[in-house]
Amino acid sequence: MVTPQSIARALPLLTLALVVGVVATAMAMPQYASETGLACGACHEDGADAGPLTELGEDFLLADHVLPAGFVEPSNLQIWLRGLVRFLHLVGGVVWFGAIIYIHLFLTPRRFAKGLPRPEMRLGWYSIVLMAVTGTLLTIWRVDSMDELWTTAFGIVWMIKFAVFLTLVLIAAAVTTVINKRMRREAECAGGVGACGRVRFAFDGVLYDATDSASWKGGVHFNRHRAGTDLTAAIADAPHGPEVLTRIEAVGPVPEGGGEKLSRPARVFVALAYFNLILIAIVLFCASFWGWGLKLID
Repeated sequence: MVTPQSIARALPLLTLALVVGVVATAMAMPQYASETGLACGACHEDGADAGPLTELGEDFLLADHVLPAGFVEPSNLQIWLRGLVRFLHLVGGVVWFGAIIYIHLFLTPRRFAKGLPRPEMRLGWYSIVLMAVTGTLLTIWRVDSMDELWTTAFGIVWMIKFAVFLTLVLIAAAVTTVINKRMRREAECAGGVGACGRVRFAFDGVLYDATDSASWKGGVHFNRHRAGTDLTAAIADAPHGPEVLTRIEAVGPVPEGGGEKLSRPARVFVALAYFNLILIAIVLFCASFWGWGLKLID
């Protein structure tokens, strides 16, 4: 469960990632791009990693680094708008990718093997939509023609990045719909509530049945603990001790290995979660490549 304490521990990491992303973007802006307000791709076919000059770039060079007559420079409003869109794109990436990385570093995917929290799923989809919208705008402003996507280094790397992003979105869709429902159903049949009709949880090796307890309505105890889980460690944060369990029916010992073995949907979820780390690394590499990568097109 995500608590205020876990969020507080994650904030410094997310803030650092956002600051590094913004600073790195600012440092990658060459002198002429900064002076004219144009993106590197306006004058270079390969964007930030230079490469052959575009027609505008050749005119700019021949005019001793002065924009040609008749060229309309972007207004301050346009420059600020593009900067804001880029900032929001970074925010969406930091929130989405940062949450995934945080789960692997501090929580581990196995912790969510019985179902994903709905608030976190909503936050993830908000970030995905934000990245998709802002990424589309940035691409429209950056790419003048479709052939740039396969004739320039920027375009080739962009297509790789887009393909990986699309894969991440498809995985997110599968996990938050089909896989998450199946994980919850498996957890319910292992002692939770729902199709199996019983509200059960484990404590100190004993399985308890709280189906008739008023404090376990809907299989959730005070919006904090879910049925089908082992609550032995959770008692330390509870306002009561284990003596309250005398009011609940003790079914018997927890089945051997029942509390530790992952269901098939949970195993798929864990595997996809680690695969996401590889995909995120590829996306970050693509973003870095635009600033310092080797030429892909001669």
